[in-house]
Amino acid sequence: MSSNIALHVRMKVQPGKRDELIDVLRPIEKKAREDPGTLAYFIAIPAQGDDGTQIAMFEIYEDLAACDAHSAMPEVEPLRKALPTLLAEKPFSLRCTPFGKGFIRPGISEEKADAGLSLMIRMTWAEGTDMAQVKSNFEDLIAYSQTESQTFAYHYATNEETPNTLYAFEQFESGEFCMGTHMKSDQFIKTQSYAADALTPDPLFAKRVLGFSKK
Repeated sequence: MSSNIALHVRMKVQPGKRDELIDVLRPIEKKAREDPGTLAYFIAIPAQGDDGTQIAMFEIYEDLAACDAHSAMPEVEPLRKALPTLLAEKPFSLRCTPFGKGFIRPGISEEKADAGLSLMIRMTWAEGTDMAQVKSNFEDLIAYSQTESQTFAYHYATNEETPNTLYAFEQFESGEFCMGTHMKSDQFIKTQSYAADALTPDPLFAKRVLGFSKK
């Protein structure tokens, strides 16, 4: 997955404007389904503590050219024009480079994924943390997670501008499996225990409103 590009986006919408933003995103998502270079396109709202103003997006592209081609689609132009009137603040949008053997398990229906648990996570470690070791630990966790049939997706990425932060997208068959089995595994505990005092996590428990994956 070394050539893939991941895009992590979080937006705070003005009160009462989120449905309008989702409607603007619909034709973009529809067109992206037809694009072979778009591997995943996930538009979500918080599954917990939702105040009606949050929306998040996770996207995977075959390579940088595919990501740029998506941004240049005519369907994206209405979004650019609408954002200044819909957003309450500047959005967080970051292109990231995946690492490890991240995966989106094939054959998982959107209905089955929706019935489970999805997470989008930003994890930031304090300056001085050995990030090479952090990444190595998470590479092992990604590989372990692929052996769990109830883990539908496990995808981690980095960005040079924020070297102490990892960006993750995870999907599980259920919250019970995530909390009761995955997070209690020896591999997960080993990974999370390294430099735990230096870690500031920012998880978003997500509910899909639009989106798909092709892998």
